[in-house]
Amino acid sequence: MLDKSNNNPGYVLGWFFAKLDAIQKEAAGEGFAQSDLTAASSSPGTTFPRLIESVKETVTSAGNPALQTELARLTADILGRLPQRAIPDYITLQDQFRFMVGMSHGKA
Repeated sequence: MLDKSNNNPGYVLGWFFAKLDAIQKEAAGEGFAQSDLTAASSSPGTTFPRLIESVKETVTSAGNPALQTELARLTADILGRLPQRAIPDYITLQDQFRFMVGMSHGKA
């Protein structure tokens, strides 16, 4: 069950990853690779901007305005939950665990 009151960066980014993956799957029929998960959970600052741009391009190509709106809303919501409204370059090992929990909750 998603805990929207949990603003831990690891948890929030895991939740974001799950939602981006779902949007990607809906727009293109397939989600992210395992390597994307590994990179996003350990180096989110370099990985998430690439994932966000990739999903934006996929959604735009799919011509689905509802998904475009959902992606913009989701991105603004997530950034608003992070300290200084920025994706951290790295997260601690404990937060990597929280990333996996947030991802699991985001898929539920």
